[in-house]
Amino acid sequence: MLAWLHRIFALSILSSTPLLIHYVAEWNRLHEYFFSFVSSDLTLYKYDYIIVGGGSAGSVLASRLTENPQINILLIEAGGHPHFLTGIPAFTPYLQLSPYDWSFETEKQDEACKGMIGNRCKWPRGKMLGGTAGMNYMLYVRGNKRDFDEWEEMGFEGWGYEKVLPYFKKSELQLGRYAHDTKHHGTEGNVPVSDSIYITPMAKVYKELAQLAGLPIRDYNAENQTGFDIPQLTMRNGWRGDPYRSYIEPIMNKRPNLKILTYSHVTKLLFDDNKKIVTGVELLRFGKTYNVSASKEIILSAGAIGSPTILMHSGVGHAQHLKDLNIPLVKDLPVGDNLQDHITTMLGPLLVNQSASFDVIETMSFSTMWDYFVHGKGPLSTTVAVDFNGFLVDENVQLHFIGVPLYADYGLHSRKTFNIDSTLWDDYFSKLYGLSSISVLPALLRPKSRGTIRLSSSDPLASPLINPNYLSHPQDIQDLIKIIDWVLNVLFDQKKASHHGLKLPQNGSKIPQCAKENNYWECFVRHFSLTMYHPAGTCPMGSVLDSQLRVHGLPNLRVIDASSMPLIVRGNPNAAIIMMAEKISDHIKESFELELLSKSSLGKEEL
Repeated sequence: MLAWLHRIFALSILSSTPLLIHYVAEWNRLHEYFFSFVSSDLTLYKYDYIIVGGGSAGSVLASRLTENPQINILLIEAGGHPHFLTGIPAFTPYLQLSPYDWSFETEKQDEACKGMIGNRCKWPRGKMLGGTAGMNYMLYVRGNKRDFDEWEEMGFEGWGYEKVLPYFKKSELQLGRYAHDTKHHGTEGNVPVSDSIYITPMAKVYKELAQLAGLPIRDYNAENQTGFDIPQLTMRNGWRGDPYRSYIEPIMNKRPNLKILTYSHVTKLLFDDNKKIVTGVELLRFGKTYNVSASKEIILSAGAIGSPTILMHSGVGHAQHLKDLNIPLVKDLPVGDNLQDHITTMLGPLLVNQSASFDVIETMSFSTMWDYFVHGKGPLSTTVAVDFNGFLVDENVQLHFIGVPLYADYGLHSRKTFNIDSTLWDDYFSKLYGLSSISVLPALLRPKSRGTIRLSSSDPLASPLINPNYLSHPQDIQDLIKIIDWVLNVLFDQKKASHHGLKLPQNGSKIPQCAKENNYWECFVRHFSLTMYHPAGTCPMGSVLDSQLRVHGLPNLRVIDASSMPLIVRGNPNAAIIMMAEKISDHIKESFELELLSKSSLGKEEL
């Protein structure tokens, strides 16, 4: 009886968590509205640099550039300050569809997302200082060294692995098992990188199965990425360690040359009369429009969706697309093309013994709360998403081993966050309530399908049209089916799986929509298509930017975020985005200091 009362109590807390997060976010916004004012000084003052977007890249840039007290920075963010609840890893799923999320969704997909309402997949993006890193699952993955060598081979000088490794190390504060490896890791940086504190008993099973399959257990952020390991997370003492918390909070109110403007939506860029120089930005804050100027540069760090959207609203994009929306053309560039994302599917659920599973309900017990808030440990210190992580580089696949069932909350929130159609949920997942299970997410690291970002209207507040064109290239579905076959028949072959209590559900083991299909797994993937939350490439080096991430034809406008990547990295992109911002920060500071030195020398000569 007591156990059931506990479960009812815990379930009530879980079900109310999204509402709680919504209220604290709205309270922050109202507090900012009533007690924070944009003075005339802010709009009249001319900054050296304006950074649009307070996510990973924006936070790094603002922190590094203001290390020089002569550089004045305005950091503009559409969202607000994150509440401390956003720093609790176990609350990560509940940040989706909250005020901290832009709550985007894709256009109707022809080849994928067929099990989602309207064939549309949800695309969560962070709307707060910290950006998507403030709501992601915190995996610290640099990508493969080949990624950066390939960038350099494409003609982007300075982006090879040996050139970018120092910036990975500069940003990293390695607190885990690999701190001794100073060749590959940094121990004095800003971003805390820790080993996953809490893992389920299944992590040992995954490790054993990987070794039986001949795969090494190794640090995938070192020399060789192929292998498996427990996750490395951007976390410290059980709390989220995103770039806002690690770069901006320590200097908040300590640098008079850094101003931060929240709840401010940049609507467009401002240009000089010749449309050759960007002079500032127009922004909307609580219903009022402001213009803010910069004397040096404007830097867009609004992400793979936000940055191309701002460019297009400003007249930088495909000429015909802008003409159709009556937006005056400034520069004809293929902005919004080349959209890439790591598509995945949820292989499973694979039933396991209850003793080996993760019980979401237990995260809400009094003992686990005490363990977390006093010691920074226990179930609340995990994102409940990834128990184990693996890379098969030759196959361009990343495997996430998920220790909690999708249906663990009985569909109260998970069903909405994935936009799962009621028929699929009721006919399949609801029948598994109460059963312990795990899942495997195989993600394509280098998908061949390419999508687009386009404007839906000339209204800068309207959501853009997001079309990833998932599985439009036939190779992508073939690669996913191939890796599913490998997981089921090699990694989890029947003998190994049964030894560890792993098995597919015997009754209703197939989703009804695909049960009669000859190629069940192809049908399954097309129905249960998922984003890995990694959009990239929409303002890439090459077609839109030069190797210093400056927009072609607009020398004082840069784009620094995932959209700048010509090819998506093989892994979670956050670490690479931080590296890119560190690298360009150095370049900007050097240019600024050289200009000051030149002016100083010129002044002395005139005397």
